[in-house]
Amino acid sequence: MKEFDIEEQEQLDELELEFIGKIKCTKEDIEHEYERIVKGMMESGKNVEDWMDEMNHYQSPFCEYSKVKLDVEEIDKKWKYSSYYVEREAKTKKYVNSRRDIWKGRVKEPPLIEIDRYGIVEIVNGRHRFANLRDMGVNEMFFLCKKGEIEKLGDIKK
Repeated sequence: MKEFDIEEQEQLDELELEFIGKIKCTKEDIEHEYERIVKGMMESGKNVEDWMDEMNHYQSPFCEYSKVKLDVEEIDKKWKYSSYYVEREAKTKKYVNSRRDIWKGRVKEPPLIEIDRYGIVEIVNGRHRFANLRDMGVNEMFFLCKKGEIEKLGDIKK
């Protein structure tokens, strides 16, 4: 089971700790946790823009990366060719854990992308975060991208 510091443990509820601690989750475990998270999100009175607020204001501490606003559907189309593509409504354990992190406000950093010479997008960090936000209906969002690769993005910049 993942170790958490005291502050993190206070943020985790009992059911969440039980789910995270399971080494092998059944489809039913994942579905139940997903439904619990979605219900909690709906009951919170917040919308997806509220959860994305911290990502929108994130500034990378690394000078080689820029934050760029991109069209989610266009990124998804270019990402589909990656072997790390996350299908819509994947409902895997990582997908569900990422949805919970969005709900609990633990998401601070936009996904980090790289574009290869063929124009294929690789989400290096944050692919489940991106997949969740895509599935929640986000149309455009910020990404971190190496400054030298921004021109490869062409017409998908906002």
